[in-house]
Amino acid sequence: MGIVSDGKSHNDHRPIAQGKTMAEPQETQQEKETRWAAQRATHETQQKDYRAARVRTRGRNWLVVGAIVIIVATHEVEQELLKLMAMVSRAGGVQPRVLRSHLASPGAPDVVFEQEVADLETLTTQITQVTERKDFQTWSSHMSGLLTQSPKREVYLIVE
Repeated sequence: MGIVSDGKSHNDHRPIAQGKTMAEPQETQQEKETRWAAQRATHETQQKDYRAARVRTRGRNWLVVGAIVIIVATHEVEQELLKLMAMVSRAGGVQPRVLRSHLASPGAPDVVFEQEVADLETLTTQITQVTERKDFQTWSSHMSGLLTQSPKREVYLIVE
């Protein structure tokens, strides 16, 4: 047995005082059932909240603008779309991204600008905020010369 300076053992498992133990008092069956019912109710509430949160995250729309570009200008288009990303972010856009295709069907866009939006009203507001700016109009006229076709705007709803 390990002994400490006060002479008591670390491994002494005897009751603290005569007749007293560390055991919890026994619950009656009714107390147990009440506790279990409260635990079930808490669990059910947590599950309900979790399911509601999952439904909210599933109903997201995504804006995808595809641009078919002149192959030699792909890198320049990517750099220009990074500028658009900054403009969209300033207008409150969430998670704008630039994607570059590597294995695509003929006619598919080489570069895609993608942005997450909560709903179509938010999307419309953000598009208006971005397109009314002078720097966007300057950017757009420069960008038009890099494209082989007009960009296409597509809105997708994520299905999970």
